[in-house]
Formats: sequence, structure tokens, C-alpha cells
Amino acid sequence: MIIKNFLWVDEKYEELFKSVSLNNFKKLYNDTSGQLVRDKPEKSIHYFRITEAESINGFYIKKERPNFIFYLRNMVKKYFLKKKNNYGLKIRHELDLIRSYQKQGVSVVEPVAIGEQSVFGIPIRGFLVQKEVAGDEFTGLLKKSSAKERIRLIKTYAKFLAELHSKGLISTITRVTDCICTSSVDIPWQNISLVVIDREKGPLEIETFSLEKAGYALASILIRFFIYIDAPSNREIKYFLKTYIQHIDIPSKPSLKDLFLHTQCNFTKLLKKYKNQIDISHHTSFCIYSGDR
Repeated sequence: MIIKNFLWVDEKYEELFKSVSLNNFKKLYNDTSGQLVRDKPEKSIHYFRITEAESINGFYIKKERPNFIFYLRNMVKKYFLKKKNNYGLKIRHELDLIRSYQKQGVSVVEPVAIGEQSVFGIPIRGFLVQKEVAGDEFTGLLKKSSAKERIRLIKTYAKFLAELHSKGLISTITRVTDCICTSSVDIPWQNISLVVIDREKGPLEIETFSLEKAGYALASILIRFFIYIDAPSNREIKYFLKTYIQHIDIPSKPSLKDLFLHTQCNFTKLLKKYKNQIDISHHTSFCIYSGDR
């Protein structure tokens, strides 16, 4: 067949989707009901609900529609250059990353369905459906918390990152915007629960810990903190790095000073890339901190 549609729905949700006639590729891809969350030329996100008995199930559907250049490039690779490639869409990689996190026992968003339409074996569009994670956006909690509460949340986040890195999930960077808090925050900070909701980039392979990888990941995380929340204080950064060191479970832990220096070096490099998105007055909040203090 020239055009081929593929659809996988988790068996737990097959009957639910069938009950509202969302059980084939075209119906799911073309459905525009619900709330439009994001709309870009090559990707859109919709939120929709399905009522079952007295319960309401919320879902997010990410629809991917690459431009013609993407398709043409993969056609050349497959049929002319004979290169081995899965020619997959980004949503396929995201599904694989989510499953990788699940295998490692990490709390991560639940994949519900994936669909792809391909022409001559090359995907041209598709979607990924994920179950809504009930909870509070972690960025929102950080923005509205008091100074004392914020320290507790930062320590929770650092512990969570250390656990991910201990499992070899390092370069699939989990930024503050990628987390939902699913528990009360009025409990010991060690018991606050975070769930990862966005996994689009990064390697599928389990990585061996190194200061270089950890330093880059933590620097990227801090950059996003500056962009989406505000400038963390020196005290907050100190708690963040110290808590990370305390909870990283690897044969040989790095010193706080070495971790800081690698993070600072990468932060300085990333700052050049994101300087237009960060208030220049915030830069000293990171750079004057000393790892030995």
C-alpha cells in the first residue's frame, strides 16, 4: 500500500476510545474537540475529556505534522542512499523514552495511544495521546511559595534529579517545566511526589554517570529556572547542589566543589545561547556562589 495508517491504543483504554468513536487513525488525528493548548506549524496539542459512567478521563494529544523537507530528506536516505534509519516522527521517540522511564521505575506520564500515517514507508504525520496527570504544575508551586517552602521544593526537585541520574537518565534532561506535583506539599520534603510529563529529547540508552554529563544537565535545568521562574538565590543553589550530592547513588560521588565548577562552566556557555531570555541582572545570582561555602 502507498498510504498506510497505524494505530496502537493501550488495552486499558480500547473500549473507552471505541465508545466515543475515537478508535482509528483518521478520527483521532482529525478530531478538534476539546481545548487547544498549543498550535505551531509542525505540532499542536489538544486537551480533551471522555466521560465514563460518573468518572471523567482527561487526555492530551500531541499531533505532529513535519514539513515536506522532512519527508523528502527521509525518502532520499531510504531509497537513494540506502541508509538504515527508522524514519520515525518525534512522537515515536517520545513514546520510547516514556517506556524507558517506566522500565526504570520512574513516575512518568502514561502513554495511551500512538498513530502514524506513512507514504511509501515514510511517516508524514502522527499523534501521541497521554493520560492527564492530576496535580499541580511544579513551576506554579515554586512561584507562589514562601522562601521556606521554596527551599523544601528545591530540595525535593534535587533529590528527584539525583534519583534519575542514578538510574542513568541524565541527558534526557528533566527541567522544572517537565514536572507535576501529585502529592500535598505539606508533608516532609523527601516524600513529595513528582511525575515527569514531557519526554521529547534525549538518548534511549542508559548512561554512565560523569561530571561532564551531570554538569551540563544541571546547568540546563538552572537556565530554565531563570527563564520560567526567577533567579534562585545563592542559598537556594547551595541547597540544590548539596541535596543532589547527598542523594546521587553512584560508586564514587563527586565533591560539591567539582559538581559546582562543572555546572558553572556549562551554565556560562548556555547563558550565551539564552541571554536574550534571561534578565541580565540575574546573572550574578549564580556566578558569585562558591562551591565551598
